Amino acid sequence: MAHNVVHTDDVPLTEFGGTMGESNVKLRDIGEVLAADTAAVKVWYIDSGESLPVSGNNDREEICYVLDGYFSLTAGPAEGGDEVEFGPGTFLSTTHADAHGYRNVGDKRGVVISFEANPQSSGNDPEEIERSTTKE
Repeated sequence: MAHNVVHTDDVPLTEFGGTMGESNVKLRDIGEVLAADTAAVKVWYIDSGESLPVSGNNDREEICYVLDGYFSLTAGPAEGGDEVEFGPGTFLSTTHADAHGYRNVGDKRGVVISFEANPQSSGNDPEEIERSTTKE
């Protein structure tokens, strides 16, 4: 059995296109560094007021855990979807067909860990996501 071990600080911090012009959303793709085939793990750093746009999961499930910050989740259609707020210590899941998006409604940067099954079928086209390695 192969084992991969990595510390969060050893995973490159990349920018994820945000909603406020400059990228105020960053992530560490832990699953990519671990070379996971059937699961994805990402640590998201989302500045106050910043959002991840509504997108669908296709056939994957996603579970998130909030380490820090306060967020609003919109689930369902981008216009008129259900909205719920949550904070540190909260787990949430989205089912395989749910469209959803997150917005940091707190006054400081929030940190969320996401776990996904079947990451090859993400609802986002990787070529549309502009990433560049940055240092924090």
